[in-house]
Amino acid sequence: MSCRHPRTTPEGNNVDASAHPYAVEHDLIEPALRALGPRLLELPQQVQEKEGDLGPLTELDLYVDRTLSALLLEHFPDDGWISEESPRRTRDGRYWIVDPVDGTREVVAGIPEWAVSVGLWENGEARYGWLFNAQRDLVWHGGPGIGAWRDDTPIQVTRPASPDQARVAVSRTDTKKGLIPSVEPEPIAVGSIAYKLGLVAAGEIDATVSVTPKNIWDIAGGIPIVLGAGGAVIEYRSGASMAALDIDPPLQEGGLVAAHPDLVEQIRERYLLPE
Repeated sequence: MSCRHPRTTPEGNNVDASAHPYAVEHDLIEPALRALGPRLLELPQQVQEKEGDLGPLTELDLYVDRTLSALLLEHFPDDGWISEESPRRTRDGRYWIVDPVDGTREVVAGIPEWAVSVGLWENGEARYGWLFNAQRDLVWHGGPGIGAWRDDTPIQVTRPASPDQARVAVSRTDTKKGLIPSVEPEPIAVGSIAYKLGLVAAGEIDATVSVTPKNIWDIAGGIPIVLGAGGAVIEYRSGASMAALDIDPPLQEGGLVAAHPDLVEQIRERYLLPE
């Protein structure tokens, strides 16, 4: 898929390709992500054949990391690079923040609730993001003030009538650990945070709540997409906006809530646990 056509933002504004600030980046990244699909889909079988040996998973993480870093830093040599799997290359200005596979447990189990996450940030602010799930063969992408898409289809966050009617996705791990408060309707346990941010942006769920800290590479691809889809992303603990983040240290201690701007704070309060 190419950016070389008019786009419609969730607000209904046409964004011509010539005015799309990240068309060049998208036309590199989108086919590169899809090309990784066959390798990603082979992984669960490889792990099963080796009786739980996670070596293939580590190899895949490194392969995805090397593939994307080689592509992006060749075309944008002045940009910085932050990844879970490779040394940091910090630069002032623009930098890429990548998680080669967010949701390793889901990949191994064959559950389609994970994503390759690529975020483009500049001076601490979200610019554009990409998420790819090979099992669904979907690329979510977008950025604040630009719009958001699932493949070629414009997407936007949903606004339920009230917070207690929201379909909220939470961490499967947090749920198993008993960290999610009892609320009605009961939240849905879903895999990786990157994948959940894609679901929020596309309106497949109304909100996601993460009560535990997240590394910057887990969320840097999804945050700009949610913002581009008309949503808001705030810290679970403080309620502060996460449209801009300090990358040092990479661990974001305050957790995360993503939803429609009118309801995100109310949803945070419904799920807030005492410190």
